[in-house]
Parts: sequence; C-alpha cells; structure tokens
Amino acid sequence: MESKFLKRCVSILLTVLMVCSVAVINVSADETGGDGKLKISVVNFDSKWGDVDANVAKMVDYIEKAKEDNVEFLVFPEMCVSGYCYSYDLDDAQSKMAVKTAETVDGPTATKIAKLADEYDMWIAYGATEVVPNDSKHAYNSVFACSPDGTVTTYQKMHPVEGIWCKAGSTPTILNTAEGKVGISICYDTYAVPELERYYDAQGCRVLLNPTATSRGSYDEEDGSLNTTNWQWYYENRLESIVDRDGMYIASADLAGKEYDENGELLYNFPGGSVVIGPGGTSDSGKYSKDYAGGASVQEPGMYTGEITLSSARGGDVNSSIFQPNLYTEWYKDLADDTKEDKVSSGTVSDPTIATVNFQAVWGDLDKNLEQMENYIVTASKSDTDIIVFPEMALQGYCSSSNPESATYRLAVDKAITKKGYYAKTLSEYAKKYDMYVIFGASEKIPASENPDELDKAYNSAFCCSPDGTVTTYRKIQPVEGAWCKSGTNPVIIETPYGGIGLSICKDTYSYPELERYYGAKGCKFIVNPTATSRGGASRWSWYYSRRLESIVDRDKLVVVSADLCGTQYDNEGTAHSTFPGGSCVIAPLRSAKNSSYVDYVAGSSKYDPENVGMSIGRINTASKKYSIGFSIAGFNPSIYSTMYGVLAGTKDVSEITATDSAIVSESTETVDTSSLEKSGYSLESKVYNVETGLTTPFYGDSIYKKLSNVTASVVGDSTSEVYSVVDGKLTKVDTTYSDGKLSFTTSGGTYCVVSYKELPTTVTVNKSAKVYVKGTYQIKANVSNGKGATTYKSSNSKVVKVSSTGKVTALKKGTATVTVTNNGVSGTVKFTVSNPTLNKNIVTLKAKKSFTLKITGKIGTAKFKSSNTKVATVSATGKVTAKKKGVAYITVYTNGIVLKCKVVVK
Repeated sequence: MESKFLKRCVSILLTVLMVCSVAVINVSADETGGDGKLKISVVNFDSKWGDVDANVAKMVDYIEKAKEDNVEFLVFPEMCVSGYCYSYDLDDAQSKMAVKTAETVDGPTATKIAKLADEYDMWIAYGATEVVPNDSKHAYNSVFACSPDGTVTTYQKMHPVEGIWCKAGSTPTILNTAEGKVGISICYDTYAVPELERYYDAQGCRVLLNPTATSRGSYDEEDGSLNTTNWQWYYENRLESIVDRDGMYIASADLAGKEYDENGELLYNFPGGSVVIGPGGTSDSGKYSKDYAGGASVQEPGMYTGEITLSSARGGDVNSSIFQPNLYTEWYKDLADDTKEDKVSSGTVSDPTIATVNFQAVWGDLDKNLEQMENYIVTASKSDTDIIVFPEMALQGYCSSSNPESATYRLAVDKAITKKGYYAKTLSEYAKKYDMYVIFGASEKIPASENPDELDKAYNSAFCCSPDGTVTTYRKIQPVEGAWCKSGTNPVIIETPYGGIGLSICKDTYSYPELERYYGAKGCKFIVNPTATSRGGASRWSWYYSRRLESIVDRDKLVVVSADLCGTQYDNEGTAHSTFPGGSCVIAPLRSAKNSSYVDYVAGSSKYDPENVGMSIGRINTASKKYSIGFSIAGFNPSIYSTMYGVLAGTKDVSEITATDSAIVSESTETVDTSSLEKSGYSLESKVYNVETGLTTPFYGDSIYKKLSNVTASVVGDSTSEVYSVVDGKLTKVDTTYSDGKLSFTTSGGTYCVVSYKELPTTVTVNKSAKVYVKGTYQIKANVSNGKGATTYKSSNSKVVKVSSTGKVTALKKGTATVTVTNNGVSGTVKFTVSNPTLNKNIVTLKAKKSFTLKITGKIGTAKFKSSNTKVATVSATGKVTAKKKGVAYITVYTNGIVLKCKVVVK
C-alpha cells in the first residue's frame, strides 16, 4: 500500500471538470504515483430499512475488517445507509423516508465514514440519499466517496428509476486515486447507459464503481421467495459485456437479503452477487472476463476481497483511431432535437418472416457467391420470407489487408461493386420479384466524385435491396479490415412495413453502442448485423457473440438480426486462411424471463458451428405481449451525451455538461398540440403536467397536490415563458407573473403547458477540405441553419483560388488557400489544395514500333500533345506515343494552362 502522505498528495477527488480532451486518455500508475495494483472489496450488504444508525454501525464493522485486510478500496451498495426506496407517491412512507434520511457531504454519516477513510488510509464508497439544495420534497440517489485524506465527494445517479422522490443528477464523476482514475455509476446507470461507461473509459478510467440495488426477476413479491437464475443472467450479461467491450474492471456491490418496512411488511428481497470483475478470462474459462472477488451466485451477506492489476485494463475501443466521438456528438444532438415527426414509423405489419444465412463464401468468385444468394432467396420465398440477410463481405469473401499489392487488398478494391452495377441490380430484381428485403455485404466502389485521391480504396458496405427496386447502402463506420477500407460516416435506416431497420456491420454492432442507440432512439424495431467475426475461435466465440448481441437486445429492446460467414474460406491458391463460425440468428427481447434468459432466439443460435452452413428462418410477432420491443431507457438524455462526446472530441468543454431539470413530470391526461406555437428560428420547449385542485406553490416535477381551494400555482420558467391551460387539447394563454425564476398564476386545477422559446443559433457547416486541379472548379455546398441575410464567400489567396458570390470556386494555380463562408457573423472554412495535373509517366522506355499511352490525372478540357522528334517517337491527339527508331524524344503536353513533359527513350 502506498504511504499515507503520498496518497494525500495524489488522491484528489475530481469531477468531470478535471479533463476535457481525449489527449489524456491513458493515465499510467506512474503518473499518479501508484504501482498499478489495487486491493478492493465489495460488500453484500443487508440493510435494515429506515434504520440509519444500525446500518452505519454495520458499515463500520466492515470498514474495520477491511483495515485488517489492508484493503485500499471498499465499496458498499446503493442506498445501503437507509435501505432501498421506490415510490411514485411523495406522501407515502418510502418517499418520505428517502428524503428524511438524505444527508450532505458534511452530514453525520459522511463525516463519520470520511474520518475512518482518513484514519485507515483507504477509499470508501457507499450509497445513500443526498439532500437537494432548496428542495424539501426530493433527494438524490448518490454515492458518497470518501478519500484517504478525508475528502468527500458525491455522484448523483443520472438515470434514477426509484420514482418521483428521486431527482436525477447530471454530472459524471471521476476519482483520481494513487492507482489511477476511477469512474462512478449507480445500478441502472451501469446496466442501461453505455454512454456513461464510454465517457469514463475515454477519460482514462480503468475501474468503474457500481453500487447497486438490483434484483431483476429474482423474487416473488407475493411470498418473498428468491430465485436468482433470471437475475444472474441479467447481472452477468450486463457486467461481462461492459468489461469485454470497454476493457475496464467493475466493482459492483449489491444489497443482500430481505428488507421490511416499519410495519413488518416485506418490501424487497435482494440477491447479493457483489463482484469485482474485469479482463482476464482464458480459453479454459470460455470467456473474456474474470471474477476477482465475489460473484453473481454469492448471496450471503459479507465482504469479498480481491486484488486487481490495472495494467490489464487497457481500455476498450475508445483507444482506437476508429472511435469517432465527433460523429457521435452529432448523432446525439440529432436525437436531442427530434420531434415526434423525426421518429421512424412503427410500421403496419407486425409479423415479418426473417431469414438469416450461415454463408460460406467462395473467396474472390462473385458470380458463384451471387448464384448461392439467388438459391437462398428462392428457397426463402417458399416460406414467404419478408427479410433475408447475408453476412458481411458475402459477395467477395472476407478481405483484411493493408498491403496494396496483396491479392486480398486487390480483391476488395478491384472487384468492389456499385448500387447501380450488375450484382446489386440482379439481387434487386429478386427483391422485387419476391417482395422481399435482401440485405447483403460487399465491398463498395468509392465514386470518383467523392474523392479522386482515394480511388484505390473501397467501403465495406451493407447493400439493402428493397421490394420497390431501390438499393441503399450502409458503409461501415468503424472498419477494421485494413487500409483498403474507407470509413463511412452516416447511420442508415430502412423504413419498412414491419418497422424501421437500422443497418450496422460487425464491429459497429459489437463494440460501438452509439450506433445502435441512435437507431433505437429513432424508433427502429430491428438492427441488422451482417458480420464476419470469429473472435476467440471455438473456445470463447459463443460467449463473445451472445454477450454482445443479447445485451443489445435486452437493454435497448431491439430485435437483432445477425448473419455471419460460416465454414473455411480459401484463397485463390487453395490455402485456408479463415474459418468462420456461423451463428447467424434472430434475437428478440422477452417481456418476462424464459429458461433463465430475457431474450428469445426466434431463428438460429449463437452456437459455434463452422459446419452448419445454411439458412434459418423465423417469424416474429412484434406486437405480441410475449415480447417487449421498443426503445425506452429511463432518463435517456441525448443532449448530455452529445456534450459528453463533444468533450471527448475536443469540441466541447466539460463545463457544458449540464442537465435540464429532470425531476419526474406527471403524465398528462391531455395530448397537447403545440405546433401552432412554433416560431421560425426558435426552438420550442414545453412541459405538460397535471395540477390538482388547490395547488400550493409546487416544485417543478411534483405530480399531485391535495388542497381544496383556489390558490396561486408557481412553475419553473423564465421571464419570456408562457403558460397555457389545456382543455380538450386546446391551448388558452393565462396571465402570469414572474419572480425568482418562477411563473405564478391562479388555478383551480387542470392541465397546464409551460412554453418557452429559445432563439436558435446560426450554424454554418461546410466540408473541412477539398482538393482540386488547376483550372478546375468546385461548388461549395454550405449548410446554413437559422441564417440571416446573404451568405458570403471569401478566398484567403485569390491568386490560388477565386470564389464567386454563390460559392463556385475556380482553381488558378498550384498552392493552398482557404475559403471562408460566413452568415450572420458565423463562419466555416474550406481549405483548398490546388495541384497541377500529372502524367502517368515522366519517362518511358520503348522498343521500336511499340506504343504507350500518356494519361493525365486532373485534366480539365482538351489536352494537346507534341513530340520534339517525330523520327524517334510520334504522339497522337489522344496521347498515344509510338516509338519509331532508336533515340530520345520529348513529348510536351499542354493542359490546364500549364506544360508537362515526358521523356521517351527508344532502344
């Protein structure tokens, strides 16, 4: 253990305000003074409901034992100080107890525990309710973290599910310990909000604290009997998925045993399962995670201790260059700005038949693979299949290479297809013929218009051929196939009669939850995952595959359709270079657990079986009460997530991570149409809630007030806000007064709508850079939102490029220049790189009577060619050079207003 003096120097509690860039993701033990090892304990804690003194005394006993064991970090469960509370009635015993027992960082419990942390030179984290300043009706569900120097900080649960008494927090919290950074998350925050874990991971956290009070599906509320099989599936699935995806340790401490109220009535029965889990699984264990202390099956109250090595937690895919927080920032901003009209239609048909194929591709033989696909489609049509899915790169065979000279690289690029080409067109005809959505993986040619400098690359794409004949492509956003593969940037949603389908490919699905969260929040029912994964081989592949997919299905209530390559793939020389496991499946979220699982394999399985080439077909009724389909994350707050990812991208400051008032608003009995209140250039923000007769001055978010006389109501707003009464869906403006951040008005009850407007800022979005050739032109496409007046364009060097008033750029000579696009004082810039055209050869050697054609990259208009010695070599008007006799000649090329030369040596 580090010396106490050293720990006091470095054990500084930091909130997210400490870090604002991914440039400091990797924090080693040397940087903080520790040795990278951490002895950590978690407690299965049996709280006595409502008895703070008894619970704190029991905590002290555990702390004393931890001191004897030289523990450095001790973690207690969520709300262990008071016992757990869940209520949607502010007047019932649970809500009142939660608020009554709430404390501050200098309250009696925190003071006592912090003193012991200081004395015993350890970190102690425990769950308790926390006072909300200036609010006597609500409390936070918090973690109090006491450092070895006696400092106390708190993390407030950002996504509480405890009911109306619990106010949401808004700020991720990071502890900077002697051994490294530690993030804090509580229960549902951990299980349902990967955005928070990703943020911590990218900020360098290698340990996540998860004080929890979870018992999902574990006990019968009637007789209190405990059955942990369903709960263990949920608990292990969520925690193991995080460990594997984000490469961090989790210290999870759960309540254990029964809690009774003051009348002896059973409230809860918790299963324990406190565990320290992290990287380190082996092929023998069949998993990529390892339990270092405790475990999901451990139910008895007690403390469980293990030692972890932080160097084993290297972080997940957030450390990779393909992690793109700049994109995720925009996706979540898009979600934050969504209205109902922006959501995907739920469809008109609820029972599609879906086929997924364990496909054995013939490497490099597109025609053979097309023939196989055609056969599968015809067979699927006999079962009235509505959607059929083939794996990633099924048309060419899987390719991974960064060597432009290799056969694999050349296959991916040279045989890349287009949406209008033969293969897509052929499969589109089948889609039309059989009224079927055909989705398949293939490398896609990069259009020359997109980037002429990247034509020796391709996209790894999912092609969707719709029954109406359209072909849409999704380009893999986080590719791992090597240098041949260019990254896509855009999510793609296919709207079908069965609901929205979000397209995702392999790594995009398994390692980047941002994409499927976008699809879920947009209203998609399905995620389609063409894949080519074989991670871990026979020993651990099924664990990886099922953990990643099942956690998506259960957490976000989406149907996952996954199609994987199957069998051994041989190259052109007949050499086996890849074996794929199959495992193609359709997985749906169950409303209630079945066979100790909350997911249902509608078709296929996640079994490792390379010999199981073929197709699985299943029919799913998405409207059935058997399933729970539809994204519904409590407290889902894309605005905060957008800012968090903006911090990681370096475009936002951590001080911008704030929440809107997130106290729970009662459900309105009215559907209010505020479209008539919309103003151009302004965003409309409205909250609708019910007001009981005789409302006293309420805090925003309270749902029911029971008085019997007309009084003045007050709601949170600003001086420009308006209040409308709602009767039969119609809005009538009421008179208000404004003071101290509240709007007051007289009411005898009913439904009211608080409306506020915020002027939208002008934004100017343009491409960051462009490449053109001398004499070439380029049209700047400026996306101006909420602009005022004309948009102007200005070149930083009009000798290199000139720009018209409409944004048309003309390249004049070689060099660089920046064009600034401005509207309403807001600007965007495009950096132009102007190049001279080039010849494919500057010197060429020919034998007499042989020929060679000069080609010009970047040619604008017609080029002229001239030979300096036509007796040695001649040149045609199209650049064809013909050798005549031994000697040297120079071919002069006039193009783009400049002169190029090629030396011709005839032997």
